[in-house]
Amino acid sequence: MSEFSVSATGGKYDVGSGSGRNGESPHTESRKSKRLVRMALILGSLAVIAIAILLRLLIIGREPVNSDEAVVGLMAHEILRGHFFAFYWGQNYGGVEPYIVAFAFLIFGQSSWTLGLVPVFLDFVAAFLLFRIGKRFFAPRVALGASLLFLVWPEVYVWQSTIEYGFRFIALDIGLMMVLLVLKIIEANGSGSNSAVRHAATGNLPSEGLPDASPSISKRRFFSKKNFDYLLLGLLSGLGWWATPEIAYFAIPLALLIIYSLLRKKLRVSFSQLGLFILGIAVGAAPWLYDNVGHGFPSLNANSQANSPFTEHFRVFLSHVLPMVLDLRFIASGNWLWKKDFDLAVYALLLLIFFVYLLISIKEKKNFFLIMFLLLFPLEYAYSPFTWYWQDGRYAIYLAPFLALYLVASVESLLLWLSARLKRLGRSGVSPDSPDKMADNVKSGYVLPAGRTQKISTWATVAVVATGLAFTLATAANVAPFVPNQSILGRSSWLSFESNPNNWLEPTVAVLREHHIQNAFAGYWLAYALTFTGNGSLTVSPTLFIRYDQYEADVENASKVAWIFPNPTSFAFLESEVGTYALYPGCIGGYRKKAVPGFGLSGCLDAGEMESYLNKIHDGYRVFSMGGLLAVVPDREVSLAVLYKAEHIF
Repeated sequence: MSEFSVSATGGKYDVGSGSGRNGESPHTESRKSKRLVRMALILGSLAVIAIAILLRLLIIGREPVNSDEAVVGLMAHEILRGHFFAFYWGQNYGGVEPYIVAFAFLIFGQSSWTLGLVPVFLDFVAAFLLFRIGKRFFAPRVALGASLLFLVWPEVYVWQSTIEYGFRFIALDIGLMMVLLVLKIIEANGSGSNSAVRHAATGNLPSEGLPDASPSISKRRFFSKKNFDYLLLGLLSGLGWWATPEIAYFAIPLALLIIYSLLRKKLRVSFSQLGLFILGIAVGAAPWLYDNVGHGFPSLNANSQANSPFTEHFRVFLSHVLPMVLDLRFIASGNWLWKKDFDLAVYALLLLIFFVYLLISIKEKKNFFLIMFLLLFPLEYAYSPFTWYWQDGRYAIYLAPFLALYLVASVESLLLWLSARLKRLGRSGVSPDSPDKMADNVKSGYVLPAGRTQKISTWATVAVVATGLAFTLATAANVAPFVPNQSILGRSSWLSFESNPNNWLEPTVAVLREHHIQNAFAGYWLAYALTFTGNGSLTVSPTLFIRYDQYEADVENASKVAWIFPNPTSFAFLESEVGTYALYPGCIGGYRKKAVPGFGLSGCLDAGEMESYLNKIHDGYRVFSMGGLLAVVPDREVSLAVLYKAEHIF
């Protein structure tokens, strides 16, 4: 048996030398029992991973690619044709990930499945990186539990990991790689044992006896492995900045950790290392610099969306976003998972667990970076001008991995503490408030057998992962795309999914191809999805909110152009498939029959208005039925500006 110490799990009462890092003690369990336990954990972990994969495949097989996702696929398509794009079309931010999609298309071919599998792959990479990071703070079982929990909880990010929006999942991976690399750099600056140096990064060891972290600069080679780490950190920082300014969620706490380590003299940085770091940033951010330098730096002057004060964003984070990340609120509606009072009680309990473990960590000077990240995140979230939109949780995705790690670690640590406390009371028979026991309780913990500690730690981790999975499944049983859609033929059972969930657009592509029509106008939420489905045979551009000017120019200059509208008899089906009723040309955020002052070209043009206009100007036309859509094909070219002016849509 050994005394409880603070080195293994970051909690106050984990076992020191026999904490489970090297397996069960041979004095407490037989080798056969240990093998059985190990095999059960391996099989259980594989089962959780299989469930995580199946949940994502079910989503990809049920949810059609929308136009926002299709834009990334089209960017990848154009990249493979030799074009270069620094950012997501129509924006001054959002890069890197389309090039990964392009590589996936090159290997596996262009399809909605390949497009959806890219963020799934990046999400599993994030889980692996979380495991690596977790091992630097806690015991391996805690790190593994957090990684598994992140894969299956909360439901909102299981769903989000199938949506290719062009930059957030690569930014998540880059941010986690930056964290792992900074922890490694800080550890490597010491010349003593790895466990001793680790305190500078994680705060999980006392500072006494920490070796000098300033090896002789004269003996350093310029191209040494340590110097390469600084170059790599700069490269990751530059790539992250190119991907999205949201990399600041990682960069700010990492910068504070580095400053803290420098001030405590746990880290020394030479001029050559600083130079390599800056060089790496310049190389990684080269596309960002290319698009900004000499052009007035538009990325730094991006217009925000609808904004609200810091206090309102912070309130929304606490009342809606954090409960959603904890799987207590549904996406979109924001309704509570079960009954409001019960969910609020669970929410309060989780916050209490976090707060208690926070106090333990601060008191024991542990988990410095982890605590700093979790405390800063709500403030950074509230400061961002974009986070007014909370309904799909996209802006809080970076919180999920560290929240999973913190939750597993806190539950494990508190259960170990409680077990030790109860055992100590049972042995002493003295009240915990007894004055003659208080001093002993402060100085040392009760000695628990290593095997018992291992059991408690393992079961705590298993319980947290199982509970998280249960919450996810409970949420999935109530929301799309998991819930079978009764209005869509072939998707009316829990086990139904499509090899091509975008097949409802194929009749449109087939009919237009049959009539040798290669260009069309449509509403935004149909245009790019149709172009992606056409796979090079069809170019469809919206008339408003144009993301790629070349597509619009191709359509405007074409001799034969189709105007695509929802078929009124199938509108409910279309709305269910696309997730919005703004399906007409000119519609963006809502259905507007005519223009609304201040919104510019924001009116909606329906098929009847189009036919009426063509009759007024004595232009012949044909109408094609294409499943859930209609195509109006004028005999002569129609000017967008003239049409919208005539219909008072301006």
